[in-house]
Amino acid sequence: MTNRTNATGHIHNVVGFMDLGEEQPYSKHIVPKLMRKGLPHNEANDLYSRLTSKPLDRLDGRITNVLTGPEYNFIGGQDFQKAYARKLSEEEFTFNSHLGTISVKARLNPNDVLAVAYQYECNGYVFKVGEFEDDIPSDSGAVQKDLFLKLLKGVESLSSLPISNLKMNAPGR
Repeated sequence: MTNRTNATGHIHNVVGFMDLGEEQPYSKHIVPKLMRKGLPHNEANDLYSRLTSKPLDRLDGRITNVLTGPEYNFIGGQDFQKAYARKLSEEEFTFNSHLGTISVKARLNPNDVLAVAYQYECNGYVFKVGEFEDDIPSDSGAVQKDLFLKLLKGVESLSSLPISNLKMNAPGR
């Protein structure tokens, strides 16, 4: 979630992607792979493999130009959202493992970004969408690398986008 607090732990520059893990991506610039029908995972389309094939692109400050450039032709706020974000504490969300749903207890402002990484097992196979902090090798330098996540809520709320179909309720409703 967008870091609007003075939190200093588990803070990252993140890039949330609407089509990460989607077998039927909205963007015409992403090619579906259709490997595991109906199950979200990083290899469901070519986005994650393209993003990770050029490690220098994830260095802080480069990714927006790369994503909006000719290689991806993405639209910021639609296909992706870049944010300075913090990891939610366990008190700020609940996870229902039977339904596979996340309920965020923290208040989300209209200009907040919410993005996740998750891993699950199905029929003996482990699937992952997005990246965890441990997935990104740390360098001895001070340059921070962007973390790639699944976008759940961006700053833009365009009703024509598939992401708008996610159910977002205020806490207590």
